[in-house]
Amino acid sequence: MRSQLSAVFQRLNYRGFSSTKSVLKTNEGPLLTLYTRKYCGLCEDARDNILSLRHEFKFQFETEDIDSPTNKQWKEQYNYEVPVLHINEKPAFMNAVPIEALSEILKVLAQ
Repeated sequence: MRSQLSAVFQRLNYRGFSSTKSVLKTNEGPLLTLYTRKYCGLCEDARDNILSLRHEFKFQFETEDIDSPTNKQWKEQYNYEVPVLHINEKPAFMNAVPIEALSEILKVLAQ
């Protein structure tokens, strides 16, 4: 599975993903964390793309508002990059979350 996932990430030319890091799975499926902010149209599109896959794949989903006072680290890191999606705490997408690419990754993780 690890080699399949690495191949998917290489083919999709991920920014910020290291294929040498292991991807963790939980009983609930992979954890998808979307770093976002209010009034961000791209963030809303990314959220909609992620949630549209809920009926096909099992995954956990959470959002983090980078402008929240408790998220200073994420604001410093992703201020001009939102939306940013982490999969199992690893960066996967920045500036957009293409539904086809995310679907392909979730297929591999489901194996």
